[in-house]
Amino acid sequence: MENAAFAAMTAASHHKYEKNKKRSDRVNEKSYWVNGSHVDETITYNQYTIDTAVLAPTTESPEIKQAILQQSVNSIKQTKTTMEHKVDFLMKRYTSVCPDVRSRVNAATSELFDVTSDVYEFASLHVIDNTGQAIATGPGPGLPAPFRAAATYFRIELRLVPRLCSLRTDIGINPTKFPPSSVSPENAQKKRKQNK
Repeated sequence: MENAAFAAMTAASHHKYEKNKKRSDRVNEKSYWVNGSHVDETITYNQYTIDTAVLAPTTESPEIKQAILQQSVNSIKQTKTTMEHKVDFLMKRYTSVCPDVRSRVNAATSELFDVTSDVYEFASLHVIDNTGQAIATGPGPGLPAPFRAAATYFRIELRLVPRLCSLRTDIGINPTKFPPSSVSPENAQKKRKQNK
């Protein structure tokens, strides 16, 4: 789910980054891009220090902005902290060029936190003993007495398919850019249609 959240943040900030013309073009090219590569800066936020790319002005070419954005995301991903701190850092980083990045990310990822949404599919059900191990039912029909005596919990496994998010296209996030699931989206959609 971490990769899907980063993909949503990347897409949301990139979309708004392209459209936001409020930031002036007072940044000298040498301060953010030199010899075909980004320039790094050190930023401290929430007691964490990260070396990441200097942000380019909104008038810069999409290729340079995308390279800077990707480097920023990669450097934040590599930071040894919680997912919440990483998301907060990335949000804070891009608020100057995309003031509504948080609402865009929340809109894009809301289905990822709702197990009743189409992005989740049932994978398996296991009966678990008190040590956390799955119990085999054994050959033949029925549930033998040792199975019933050892059964303590049920473990339901759901598979997350982030690419099945039903996003509004006007927020500029393409769910096909989200990480894939271990099951193909086509098969997941077929299963959904069969279940309806």
